[in-house]
Amino acid sequence: MAFKKTFTRTKPRTRWLDTYLLRSKADTLTTFKTYKTMIKLQSNKSIKILKSDNGSEYTNTLFKDYIKKTGIIQQFSAPYTAQQNGLAERINYTLLTTVRAILYESFIPKILWTEILLAVTYIYNRTPHSFLGFKTPYKARYNTKPDISNIRLLGSTAYYKEPRTTKLQEKGNLSILIGFNKNQYKVYIPSTKRTIWTRDYTILEGKYYYKDLGKDTTQDDYNIPTQLDPITTTDCWKDTRGIGVP
Repeated sequence: MAFKKTFTRTKPRTRWLDTYLLRSKADTLTTFKTYKTMIKLQSNKSIKILKSDNGSEYTNTLFKDYIKKTGIIQQFSAPYTAQQNGLAERINYTLLTTVRAILYESFIPKILWTEILLAVTYIYNRTPHSFLGFKTPYKARYNTKPDISNIRLLGSTAYYKEPRTTKLQEKGNLSILIGFNKNQYKVYIPSTKRTIWTRDYTILEGKYYYKDLGKDTTQDDYNIPTQLDPITTTDCWKDTRGIGVP
């Protein structure tokens, strides 16, 4: 089952963005609990305010009861008034525009849009921002410059090596680059339609497997959402720009 929903959270003070993938709206509460625990363990801070749109995933009884139980203040933007959650909405517009551009440039299947979204989030956090004086969100959060030497063109053809191979096996297996981390890359294998992380690879940057085949998979019957589901949370303070976190 493919991921169909997303959960994005923006820190206004550092512009740091977190993106989670959900299989359905029903996963929102579980994902929020996981995120809340991560914030507590990693920063020793507690979420004080949760601001979101009026989606049913945030207004259902289970979610509201949990929020009330934990003492978090829940705030909603007015219906059909996206500008009230302007920061998150602008960032999500940027994310989706970038995802679509990558899909149409490389011809990779649209069903992989959530994987590309995670990679675009990774890039966003390492891109200079005017609000931060053209520092990156990574710099604002960790007070050190990010290493971007591992970033490559998404959708590029890549060959990875299996950990164990015989003398007669192929030395490189065809795949498509869909993500990256500090010491490894995530690739999609067209022959098996699965994804893996690999550290033993060769990337043909700018060479697109599906585009070279002339197969435009962006026309597949799979819809990319017109908008993401953003939330903004406050760990300990609120500034004049709205909801903020350190």
